[in-house]
Amino acid sequence: MPNVLISTDTVKCLHAPGAATNVPAAKLKVQGKPVLTDLGPVVGCSNTVSPATPCLAVAINSGKASKLKVGGTPVLLGSLAATAAGSPGGALSVVPVQIKLMAV
Repeated sequence: MPNVLISTDTVKCLHAPGAATNVPAAKLKVQGKPVLTDLGPVVGCSNTVSPATPCLAVAINSGKASKLKVGGTPVLLGSLAATAAGSPGGALSVVPVQIKLMAV
């Protein structure tokens, strides 16, 4: 079972120090930190040399809990598979922190 992602976890693009913006749900916390229910756009992508464009929009392909939800919205899991739009874009990598709460 994968770990539930929390606000201190990082979802990075391929171009350091780019990372997706975390969208937390304040109603459910693990180790005092809100769980994540979504990802916002990537900020800090260093892929800026023309003709390349930085990673921005994020598409979540899988990794949402099927049973654990906050306000009807599934929480994100450590098994998250997401991509960032950019030129070139690509898969995002997850750096989970907490190990207390797992879900399916």
